[in-house]
Amino acid sequence: MKQRKILAFLFSTLFLTGGLVSCQDNSKPDFTGRILRGGKVGIEYEESIALKRSGVTYEIDYDSDLPLGLELSSDGIISGIPERDGDFKFDIVAVSGRYYTIANFQMSIEGGEITFEGKTLPNGKENEPYVATITDDEKITVKVKDGSSLPEGLSLSSDGVISGTPTQAIDNCQVVIVASSQGCKDKEATFIITIVKGEQKETDLGYIVFEGFDLELGEVGDDYHQSVATAYGVTGITYKFKAVGGIALPKGLKFINGIVSGKPKDSSYGRMKFQVIASAEGFKSVTAEFTIEIRDKYLATDNFEAEYIYVDNLVGAGYSGSNSGKNMIQKFANASNGNVVGYLNTEITLTFNIQSQQATSANLTLTLGTENGTLTLDQTTFLVKVNDENIVYSPITVIEDGSGTADTKFHDYNISVPISLIEGTNVFTFTVLKVAGGEGTSSARGPLFDKISLSSYQGEVGWRPKLANVK
Repeated sequence: MKQRKILAFLFSTLFLTGGLVSCQDNSKPDFTGRILRGGKVGIEYEESIALKRSGVTYEIDYDSDLPLGLELSSDGIISGIPERDGDFKFDIVAVSGRYYTIANFQMSIEGGEITFEGKTLPNGKENEPYVATITDDEKITVKVKDGSSLPEGLSLSSDGVISGTPTQAIDNCQVVIVASSQGCKDKEATFIITIVKGEQKETDLGYIVFEGFDLELGEVGDDYHQSVATAYGVTGITYKFKAVGGIALPKGLKFINGIVSGKPKDSSYGRMKFQVIASAEGFKSVTAEFTIEIRDKYLATDNFEAEYIYVDNLVGAGYSGSNSGKNMIQKFANASNGNVVGYLNTEITLTFNIQSQQATSANLTLTLGTENGTLTLDQTTFLVKVNDENIVYSPITVIEDGSGTADTKFHDYNISVPISLIEGTNVFTFTVLKVAGGEGTSSARGPLFDKISLSSYQGEVGWRPKLANVK
């Protein structure tokens, strides 16, 4: 550390403390460097270089740098996620009152590993648009390895999209693709593409024929590939996506050259509509309507977290303002999964879609909290329905236990009568009724909704939690 920097630091310390330095051991720190434990790109790292004595602070020397992605706290903790590999040397200054010691440290950061695996891609058809996504990792760039090649007419973008119009059929074409990422060793993977003979389509009608249909079901996290490039009647047809009601495709899916593909990161609520415009130069364009449904993964469980229901269509209210959709999900430290659905101080309905393997009776428990004083739920304030059947239950008194997001506690409240489940989908609804007593911008008094749970049932129960709500 430069002498003037140390003097400036010590002067500021004296100035701020009125000229008096308070230190348990007001002497030069016995601070020596060493070789630190190694790290790895992309893996969280933490190591202490602090002395056992108190009253010492630490900073990186003026002409030194920690490995990219790491930082040093004043209490001597090096932490972070390394972003670059290599061997590094740096100086750290230990300061105690008006005294300081500089020590040299060394550490090695190992290159990270790229998650990139080959697979068999969806088949394409000769002379028809083709799209396939081989990675959705934004930190990875890809290229075709020298000496390897895609089927004629296809190309690969650096972000992992194979697209184009294949010009000839080929069976089991093996393509070696190289993935790169900063701080990581390149990784090769082999992908297999088959291009089959395309169907003969009429091209001399003098007009475009194009009809919509329902696309196949997909699931969050699974590869999805569906073609809507089915127009015929003329040559040179191109396709353009058009949202219905301002709603785009589920997150993670792309529309390229008449292909819907990708790995969906969020679900749709039932079937959603979209339109595609088929055009060709010199001919009238035709618009067709399609539907797509992406479901969440099924989970066998008897605990159903409120933050994983469909909330996009909800509008809630609090004492001093309102919120809607995912913004109604609030973090509470003592909630079962750290989140609850709040802003229920208005007439509003929460819906849980629960699967049952067989018809059975079950006991229903609600896990609730409140931050607006003791709350009584009964048939006049809070309706509970299962498959549209009103459940007549004994009144529930939800107690206020703690305050704020850090201290509020949640308790289990049993519905006093058993419920009946049918085989298949069971729709549970919980409705806060609009009654006198709301304050501020609220028109009702609803609970903080943590979860519901089932017990004493036969067979298996589960659901499709919308995990993307809290990502």
